[in-house]
Amino acid sequence: MKTSGRLAALAVAGLLAALPACSEPDGRGGGGAGVRTGADGRASARTGVDTAGTAAPRTGFRGGHAAASGAGDPYFPGLGNVGYDITHYALTLAYDPGSGRLEGTAEITARATADLSAFNLDLLGMRVLSATVDGRKARVRQDGQELTLQPHDHLRKGAAFRSVVRYAGTPESITHDNGWREGWLKTDNGAVAFGEPTGSM
Repeated sequence: MKTSGRLAALAVAGLLAALPACSEPDGRGGGGAGVRTGADGRASARTGVDTAGTAAPRTGFRGGHAAASGAGDPYFPGLGNVGYDITHYALTLAYDPGSGRLEGTAEITARATADLSAFNLDLLGMRVLSATVDGRKARVRQDGQELTLQPHDHLRKGAAFRSVVRYAGTPESITHDNGWREGWLKTDNGAVAFGEPTGSM
């Protein structure tokens, strides 16, 4: 899988991750991640993806601005975010098919492409339980699909940083006008996450 740092959305209809513009290792379009149940009726999954990029060392900085939401894609202007490039992400998930509840942790490593006092991720239909940036508690604001994290310390352009977001809720699928469904799709024995392009929130 690959992911575009600019189109960094944050959950496959609830799988908090930076996933849009995903493809298989051979470059083919993909975006599907399966979750299956175990003998106890709960489903667990962990996935990690390295993306292209080399992180620069972090330095102290007191300035910066909040990165704008939306990566400027002409077809999906509200998706993705700017101000950073993702170099790695990992998801730890627990899903209960009976109740439909999902609990997850997203670990995201990125490099700031601008001086930042805050940055956005995309999260739809989930509640954030906690968030840290570089091990320190971050301020959290959720407004629709936009999740804004304000780190304790501002991020300098070129600095590497690591965010950990814990979240929970009941993921939903997204149905388009033409009937196409994506996002979190329930199956007989668990669920499948289909994430391109908007299901990755």
